[in-house]
Amino acid sequence: MKIRVVRHDETGAVERHPTTMIWQATAKLDAFLTPLLDRLRSPLLLLVRLVWGYMFLHTGFGKLGNLSGTTEFFASLGLPLPFLNALMVGLLEATGGILLLAGFCSRPIAFLLAGNMLVAYLTAHRDAFANVDSFTAAAPYHFLAAALLVAAFGPGAIAIDELLRRRRVATGNEVMSRAAA
Repeated sequence: MKIRVVRHDETGAVERHPTTMIWQATAKLDAFLTPLLDRLRSPLLLLVRLVWGYMFLHTGFGKLGNLSGTTEFFASLGLPLPFLNALMVGLLEATGGILLLAGFCSRPIAFLLAGNMLVAYLTAHRDAFANVDSFTAAAPYHFLAAALLVAAFGPGAIAIDELLRRRRVATGNEVMSRAAA
């Protein structure tokens, strides 16, 4: 346990320690920024879902639209059942993109999409693990980051998932009030 020595100046006033002043300033800044940033959470999550939902949809349709090329690429990586994998990845990305755009089943689909991007790193972008710069420059990086963001924080308030959650809460409250009567 540390013992803090408090010094008094010649008038008897307590000298303020620089560390204490930094902590107090940080607490004030946090108290100011937190409500502002909390209000931006849902619009920012909506933006992430819309941009990366569209991007997943686009890449999924690209894979499905050129299934023979995607199959050849997957075969060149040594993936088993390259046609089936190409079809499943294309469907996952296209369907996942649609679901992210709508904000429906957001966390489960984001989790699956993040897993898909990890597989992309482990198969097509193995060299990206050499250093941080190559990892962040690899094609799956932003897709993985967006999927992990939605998986961790959910879709935000502007989503079908949130509407369904509110309906469940309201319905649960009605059932509880009927049971009490």
